Amino acid sequence: MKRRVLLALILLAGCPVRAFAGGGPTMDATVTLWGAGSYRDPVDSAVNPNNTVFRLPQWLGTLEGRSEVRLTGEQVTVVVRPKLVLSADATTAAAGAASRSATSSEVIWTEAFATYTPFDAVAVTYGLQNFQWGPAEAAGPSNRIFRDTIQAKEVLYDVRGHHLLRLNVTPHRDWTEVFLLELSGNGEPAFEAGESFAHQALLKSEYVWNGGADYGGLVVGWREHAGGWLGEYLSVGLTDGLSGYLDASHQQGSLAWYPDRGFSQSRASESRIYTFLVAGLRYAFESGNDARLEWVFQEAGYSAAEVGDAWDTLRSSPQALGYAQQSGLEFPGRQYLHASLRVPDAFRVKDWTLYARCLVSLQDGSVAAYGSTEAAVGGAGTVFAGIRITAGSAASELRGAVRTAITIGYRHAW
Repeated sequence: MKRRVLLALILLAGCPVRAFAGGGPTMDATVTLWGAGSYRDPVDSAVNPNNTVFRLPQWLGTLEGRSEVRLTGEQVTVVVRPKLVLSADATTAAAGAASRSATSSEVIWTEAFATYTPFDAVAVTYGLQNFQWGPAEAAGPSNRIFRDTIQAKEVLYDVRGHHLLRLNVTPHRDWTEVFLLELSGNGEPAFEAGESFAHQALLKSEYVWNGGADYGGLVVGWREHAGGWLGEYLSVGLTDGLSGYLDASHQQGSLAWYPDRGFSQSRASESRIYTFLVAGLRYAFESGNDARLEWVFQEAGYSAAEVGDAWDTLRSSPQALGYAQQSGLEFPGRQYLHASLRVPDAFRVKDWTLYARCLVSLQDGSVAAYGSTEAAVGGAGTVFAGIRITAGSAASELRGAVRTAITIGYRHAW
């Protein structure tokens, strides 16, 4: 697939030749080196006592070279973002299990796409690309192609592009239409365990007003073997600095894996419509600080009893872990509160940013909290650190397999 994408990019970049007329293309290139070390403290539970079952690595080291090359012409733009990842991890000895270590290397094409703009109001983009929308931070329910949630977004987080054909049409400056077609997989596992790649298509209509400060959109989507779904999003200013927003989707049935005497997709053929939404308030301070409070409602999530059943299933059948990790749900349960605060230039120190967030289950009270900081060093360097802490019973929604995780690192840009 990667070879097909790169070949198509070359062909698209070269045809028509007049797209690079008027003095020829310009090229910009950047390289950023990331180095980080992490420690993770596994939860001691009946499912993974003293980390003897899952043998999760406690010590991790990562060295990443992230580069971007951008070729810009009159009508064509080509962007390539390869990433080289070198990693090592170690698991300490536990009762009945010896210590172990491993190393790996991988080249990842984070993005590789070309955009052709034949007219001011029309743009066609093809290749591995990241395309997201919506006002919420915890999740983007109306985007069912990029389904990462706030829990994945830590200091080393990097969105991996999907193989998309995208058509952008702007009939009016306040109105845009976007058509997306996902053509093949990008090398990542399917969102639901045991599933193979499924083609997806969607049409997103967005209208903005009040000078672009307020906006709303309607999304109509389709997924192979799953049928159609509907999404919407809205963000409206309430007072100076304060806005309210929501992002939602609705689909018949659920492809999630449920703990029914093991794990099964028992609700895939249901006629019931399941809603997934995030509603929130955001306050943008004049100083640049940004605060959010969000309510997450996932109707297809596990009930309190099902959360307990899932942990019981893992206790008796640890090999079923893949179904729990790739359950087909953005969150394990049904309702959450999420709060976050971002402080740039903290305590009036230029280029020092603080960030904190907290996700709380309204079903069992479990908590996943995260904090990070980064500060500029010299003209091109940045030191960063992040810490994730979970709380709750060992068999709760957000406790997961790791109690505490700490990451410290440095990045340098050229």
